Amino acid sequence: MFVETNGFAIGDIAQDEATELIGRITAFTQYATGCARVALQPKVDKDGKVPDPYWTDVLSLSLVEAGPQHVIDAEKGGPPAGYGLAPSR
Repeated sequence: MFVETNGFAIGDIAQDEATELIGRITAFTQYATGCARVALQPKVDKDGKVPDPYWTDVLSLSLVEAGPQHVIDAEKGGPPAGYGLAPSR
């Protein structure tokens, strides 16, 4: 299944235009109705607490800063080495 990201990627920093909240994109989801949502993770607050992610519509975002580029090993296919996958038996 294809999830509509509207050009955004995991790791991008984006702002929700409705609330002005800024955070790093940590997840995408798409409902059966076609509604695409994104999780924004705000920065740690002044007390050192990690706020809960904020879910909003993908279409309400504006890009603040592009995140790191993820490189796929074309020779092996799949995610880069050390991506956290369990070794096969």
